[in-house]
Amino acid sequence: MLFRSMKALFALLFIVSALCQEIPTHEYTLEEIFVNALSYYDAGYQYGSKTKRVLQERYALDNVMQKTLIPWSNTDEGRETIMKVVDIHTKEFPHFMEEIRGMADGAEVPMEHVLMYTMEEEFSYLVPESMRYTLADHCSDVLIKEDDQMIIAHNEDGVDIDRNRTFLLHMHIAKNNIVLSNFTAYVYAGQLATSAFGYNKYIAFSMNYLKTYEGNKKGWGRNFVTRRLLEARSIDEALNIVMNPNCFVGHNYQIMSLSERRAYDVEVAPFGVYGFYTPMEKRSHFHANMFNLAMVDDIDDDSSLHRMARAKDLMPARTMKEALSILGDFGDKDFPIYQNGGCSTLYTIHTAVYNWEEKTVTIYQGNPMLGKVRVQYK
Repeated sequence: MLFRSMKALFALLFIVSALCQEIPTHEYTLEEIFVNALSYYDAGYQYGSKTKRVLQERYALDNVMQKTLIPWSNTDEGRETIMKVVDIHTKEFPHFMEEIRGMADGAEVPMEHVLMYTMEEEFSYLVPESMRYTLADHCSDVLIKEDDQMIIAHNEDGVDIDRNRTFLLHMHIAKNNIVLSNFTAYVYAGQLATSAFGYNKYIAFSMNYLKTYEGNKKGWGRNFVTRRLLEARSIDEALNIVMNPNCFVGHNYQIMSLSERRAYDVEVAPFGVYGFYTPMEKRSHFHANMFNLAMVDDIDDDSSLHRMARAKDLMPARTMKEALSILGDFGDKDFPIYQNGGCSTLYTIHTAVYNWEEKTVTIYQGNPMLGKVRVQYK
């Protein structure tokens, strides 16, 4: 009898301890930037000038920029390589290169610096072997499609110097009453939009970093691809944009149509390799920073392996609340899904949710379990 009483007491104490466990959370600024321009250059100039202080600060704190890319860009080899990159992207994306030039002029920094930071992942394949670097793997997604709701939920993770240096960019470009570009995107200070998430009146998407051993060195930078994605007018056009064999590096996209009830998880690798997942009832999907759909020369990542294992225990998610609970989870103490600067040295900066039924995008500040909304748009 005494044994049973003690056992019940210990069980009660365990439950109370679990309930009292503090939910880890951290809140960061998210300034909204509004750009209304007549040209791509002007749009970039406004964006650069409005974020000038933070942009310059972010570049100065970036060790890859300061210790590797900028010194290398001043060598003959670096200058020649950058010229080739500029030529490739000017031919395919002339308007977006104008946007980058405008951003550089507005922020009073060299255009090459904006290009290198925008393509920091791609340049890791272009620098000499002795200067190679690896960027931190970050971001997690939950994709749900049930009879009564379709949702993309996304954790935007960043390194220490990204905290309080991200923006929500609303960009509208029109000339002669013709709209050239009209979107909202979450951006890192000093990058062409976007490597995070964004939407227009036709589609919404989020992104996860993926890495392969080899890159397509003559290919297109991922931010240029997603800048084009921000101008897509249908989900089919969006899929054609991201599933292009000319992509330089790998990436993962969750893409949702805002008119049709369709959403997909797409993995893209260099040289025309793709993976494709269609969510369905009771088959929600979690994605971190490793390929799990396409067969490629993937690179193992401890953080992703831990997050995927933890998500497997928590899935399937059937509701938005369950998706937010997974993205706010801290059950793995070393590499939690809600990143808090531990072994991975990353932080979850903000969490975004696209809700198809309500036609809303909601950005949460702090741990999404706590439900603190920073901004919501319909």
